[in-house]
Amino acid sequence: YAFQDCSGLTSITIPNSVINIGNYAFDGCYGLTSPVYNAHVFARLPTSYSGAYTIPNGIVSISSGAFYECSDLTSVTIPNSVTIIESEAFYGCSGLTSITIPNSVTSIGGSAFYYCSSLTSVTIGNSVTSIGNYAFSRCSDLTSITIPNSVTSIGDYAFQDCSGLTSITIPNSVTSIGNLAFSYCSGLTSLTIGNSVTSIGDGAFYGCNYLTNLSIPASVSQIGDYGFAFCNRLQAMYVDAVVPPMVATETFTDVSRSIPVYVPDVSVADYQAAPIWCEFNIVGQSQSGTSLDTINSTTNQPVKVIENGQLYILLPDGTRYDATGKKVE
Repeated sequence: YAFQDCSGLTSITIPNSVINIGNYAFDGCYGLTSPVYNAHVFARLPTSYSGAYTIPNGIVSISSGAFYECSDLTSVTIPNSVTIIESEAFYGCSGLTSITIPNSVTSIGGSAFYYCSSLTSVTIGNSVTSIGNYAFSRCSDLTSITIPNSVTSIGDYAFQDCSGLTSITIPNSVTSIGNLAFSYCSGLTSLTIGNSVTSIGDGAFYGCNYLTNLSIPASVSQIGDYGFAFCNRLQAMYVDAVVPPMVATETFTDVSRSIPVYVPDVSVADYQAAPIWCEFNIVGQSQSGTSLDTINSTTNQPVKVIENGQLYILLPDGTRYDATGKKVE
């Protein structure tokens, strides 16, 4: 906030000896007519800027609030020199429709793209290791995002209220999913959770009420309170952990207890005795094919297989069906 509310400031020159500019250094400087940056840091684009903008090559970091509420910004090009996108860097850029984060970037700060409500697609470079809290929260038009294998953690509220997302694949590199990370992603119909995730945070998928099938990998040992609450269209769950994951009283609030939960055959008794899990219809995974109306032949002996993180029912003749019973060509 070094120059906060200096409303008469129209331009400023920062020498190249400066390698760090603090958070919101030019917050409220609404009189700026030219961008503020030096050879290392991009500090502020005038709020009134309209159209596309290219960040100069050589910039290493995009400061907190650098594009804060630049609502008429339609696109931005980030050069390969940038390694850090600080918190709230593009907060409230409601006119931004797409963004490509280059491979040079290693971290996306908290609320970096919060309320970029027109954002439809995001490409994240394969060097990003962490996605901060609220990073893409309230990006309601976001329909496509690929999380690269470099990411190890997804922060709290990271994709909250991204109601346009229809599918998400959490790669095998991710070990934890933050609290409310994908809450209220009401358009989500397909979810793949990587096999390194050990914990799913409180309310992580709260209100994802168009999910019909859920597959939880063997690596998951804990699912937080309200983790899948109000996912009330779930028709089946597949849980691969031999030891029942720890769940809270409200983890599956409003999820029908009559749906089948397919678990390892050796663990059926353990799930039937475990808190919360015991309320569900626990079924051994060897019987998973019998629950699908479109696969109704006991002679074919269908078996469950997982390929590339997706669950399929495989018949001896090679025919495959997805978890909803739809034939896969």
